Amino acid sequence: MKYYVYARSAMQFPDAIIAQVKKCMQYANEKGFLIEEVFIDDGFSGLDDDRPGYKKLLKTALNGDTIIVALAGSLTRDFAKVSELGNRYSLVLLDKIAL
Repeated sequence: MKYYVYARSAMQFPDAIIAQVKKCMQYANEKGFLIEEVFIDDGFSGLDDDRPGYKKLLKTALNGDTIIVALAGSLTRDFAKVSELGNRYSLVLLDKIAL
């Protein structure tokens, strides 16, 4: 099993991306997870699946791998798709769990 981080912001706002990645990395470190790669889409809407980082993440991660995101809406705004992705990957949605 491999671990990945994904961060996205609709506005080109590097501080938002940095905060998301930092939160995810902190969680991974606390759990002892070694992050293989961090995928970022800065300036892309979560409504659009045609994002370079998102597409690369889905090509890289295998069934059962873990994807960590700070906010579920960063992964996608289509919450049915979140459920679909949850069937393929182990999703850690930090805004949905008590830390």
